Amino acid sequence: MNYGYVRVLALVIIVFTVFFVRQYRRLQRKTTTVENLEQYEKDENGRYPWEINTDDSPKKIPTDAKRFVEKDKIRRGRW
Repeated sequence: MNYGYVRVLALVIIVFTVFFVRQYRRLQRKTTTVENLEQYEKDENGRYPWEINTDDSPKKIPTDAKRFVEKDKIRRGRW
């Protein structure tokens, strides 16, 4: 018995399944982001609350600020 047709059919089913799952997830992402943003209100300038203060210039860092050192990362080549 020749299994060539079964292999092709299985491949086609897998491709269609992957395609439809990606489309479904893309549609779900669009709807959830819109739903998540509906609970927030924009101010008079048309900005969300987290967009108000976006100034990350070095002038905002206090002079007595402690230097940030990431201690949780993996250090390779050290003892």
